[in-house]
Amino acid sequence: RKIDGNNIYFYEYLFDDYASSNTTITQYRYPKFAMQNLKLVFDASITGVFMSYFKNVGVYNVEISGARISGLTSYYCYDVLINKYTNFKSYETTLDGGYAYGYTIASCQNVNMQNCFISGAKHGVMIGGNFPNRNIKIMNSYFSEQVNGHGNCELVDIIGCTCYGPLTFWGKSVRIINCL
Repeated sequence: RKIDGNNIYFYEYLFDDYASSNTTITQYRYPKFAMQNLKLVFDASITGVFMSYFKNVGVYNVEISGARISGLTSYYCYDVLINKYTNFKSYETTLDGGYAYGYTIASCQNVNMQNCFISGAKHGVMIGGNFPNRNIKIMNSYFSEQVNGHGNCELVDIIGCTCYGPLTFWGKSVRIINCL
């Protein structure tokens, strides 16, 4: 970021754009987050790992089971890489308040998910939130249930995935390429 008189120059994206005659801009210094080689086992209506307001997120070789709200959630995160994430046994019951999402992407930008295996969830991946999710890429992954864009998503690519449920999206510029 560079400040020159009344001008502020940003070299990274903001989460969204706004117009106002009297504008206050706040640039947050998001912390980084990394998690690797971890196995978490739950049997409850909880979120296994909830990551919020992080930049440069890395999740590598992580297995989460039995977290019936969501196995993994990214909330207001930027530059996320999820690689070799496994989620299963989220489906046992949703009567106690669970949503059974394998991975939840909420109000995030630049999310890359690859080489993942999600089985037994209501939605393998759920994309939604208050602000638009932009530039989401899901590649070479397996989902036993649907991948769902609940809204607020644009520039989404699903590439080379195996999905045994529907791919449903409400958004702009969604591409599904070479999926089964």
